[in-house]
Amino acid sequence: MLHDRDAKFITAFDKVFASQHINVIRAPNANVYAERWVRSVRQECLDHLIIVNKRYLSSVLREYVSYYNTRRPHQDV
Repeated sequence: MLHDRDAKFITAFDKVFASQHINVIRAPNANVYAERWVRSVRQECLDHLIIVNKRYLSSVLREYVSYYNTRRPHQDV
C-alpha cells in the first residue's frame, strides 16, 4: 500500500498493520529486483510497441521473458 510520507499517516498505518502482524516495507526498499525487471521490460520492450489487447501483451511478455532469461548480454558473463 502506498501512502503519504507525512508522519500522521505513517504512525496511523503502522499501528494498524502492526496490530495485524503485517510487515510494512517502504517503497524505495520494496523489491529492487522486481522494480529493475519492470524498468527493463518497459524500456527494452513495451516502449517500442503498441499493445492492442491482452492476448498480444501476453504473447509479447512471454517472448520477452524468454529473451531476458536466456539471450541478454549479461547472461554471457
